[in-house]
Amino acid sequence: MMDITIVFFCYRGEEEILPFQALYLSKILPEANLHLIDDSCDPIPSAIVEKVKARNPKLKYRLSHFNRNRNLNGETAVKGIVNALAESADIDGNSEGIIIKLDPDTLLLRPKPILDGMAKKAQYFTYSSVKAPFSGGSYMLQRDVLQKIQDIVAVIPFDPDPRKVPEDVCICSLASFVTGRQAHIYMNLREPKNSHLIGAFNINSLDDPEAYKIALNATTHALITSVGNITAGGLPPAYRVKVMSDIIRHNIEFSAKQKAQNDKASK
Repeated sequence: MMDITIVFFCYRGEEEILPFQALYLSKILPEANLHLIDDSCDPIPSAIVEKVKARNPKLKYRLSHFNRNRNLNGETAVKGIVNALAESADIDGNSEGIIIKLDPDTLLLRPKPILDGMAKKAQYFTYSSVKAPFSGGSYMLQRDVLQKIQDIVAVIPFDPDPRKVPEDVCICSLASFVTGRQAHIYMNLREPKNSHLIGAFNINSLDDPEAYKIALNATTHALITSVGNITAGGLPPAYRVKVMSDIIRHNIEFSAKQKAQNDKASK
């Protein structure tokens, strides 16, 4: 079995979704080890930490002390993230498996096709965003690829303006650089064949029951879905819990219906 280390970088303001994520991952990827790395400058309440731990016995919590430059930008953030990913893998004894960076507001709905590709030695997995060639919602790295990235970020010069060094573009670009033409999984969302596989939930659907149902149905085709745009749209963070819960429930019901139909057809 392939070792899996999942790492979240969190801060105060994500209290609502962290217990939900911990419980969800205990169901969908029970073999994975989880690491919750909190911002020492703005940590979540200790009561929430204990609640998250109770939801997933494989979760470990610790503080980070590097400057995150708001939303994980700049030299200190890139180095801090890469070092934290490597440290988490080392804590797990994960020397040959994969490391997954996952945002707390991003759901791994159907990780099996991606993990199967990584098990066949795809060197990394990543996907684009609307505005950039790589997204930080989730990316996966083989342990030796992470080591090569760690060696490079320790010595290369960085632009002093953190806004010009987003962690996702920097780290995923380096993954491509160190692996060359080796096998990898990259989903460019501008290609029609990939556009339904990675989703950002349609927040405009929240006021329209019919549109909301359509948005939920869209997630039944996705491998990964993010609800991070909810707060960007001005809604309270707690709405992420409702939407994430509805997405999971809808997908469970969809899978059950599919199974029933398949069982009926096979008789």
